[in-house]
Amino acid sequence: MQSLDPTTLNPVNNPRLVFTSQSELVSDVIELCEDGSFNQDFDVSHMMTLTMPGLFNCQDPGGFRQIPVKDYMVKGTKIFFFSFVNINPQAYQAMCQAVDSKLARPWWQKSYDWLQIVGQAVGLKWLHFPGTDDCSEEGVREMKAMGPYLPNSDNALIQSINNQSNPQDVLNLCLKNTDTFSFDGLWSCRRDAIDI
Repeated sequence: MQSLDPTTLNPVNNPRLVFTSQSELVSDVIELCEDGSFNQDFDVSHMMTLTMPGLFNCQDPGGFRQIPVKDYMVKGTKIFFFSFVNINPQAYQAMCQAVDSKLARPWWQKSYDWLQIVGQAVGLKWLHFPGTDDCSEEGVREMKAMGPYLPNSDNALIQSINNQSNPQDVLNLCLKNTDTFSFDGLWSCRRDAIDI
């Protein structure tokens, strides 16, 4: 796998899908519930997007917001990056507009869908609070906004993604559809790494 530095990525006209895996109890439990394993090479528990340099678009317990990339560059974390093979400026702008319109909403319309996490844990992906999103629902929403500006086959694939997909579902789709998604590489810092 190619190692890359997230702080040097320029997503302008080339947005990224971002998936993370952290070596901590909550993330491990989410990964275990999603596919029956945890701490595997491509196990993930969180999804974000990158449309502006240095800032992840993140739907997390704090609500939908932009978070500095460096906040995720901590020990025990793996960050996987995928780009779109057939990206174009119109698709990029549509994704940015989806992000900007969500950021402009009142706080209660950017809140986190806690019930969806419970639904994922018990195998009821349809269970959620209407009008709220979890991390992968938000990522799928952004992709679906840009889909119509991509080639028909890419758009059809993106529009077919279940809105209640979990991060692992979306990552697996990316890995299986290399005509649409390109795995750019990952950033990883082992839990036992030493700060210099």
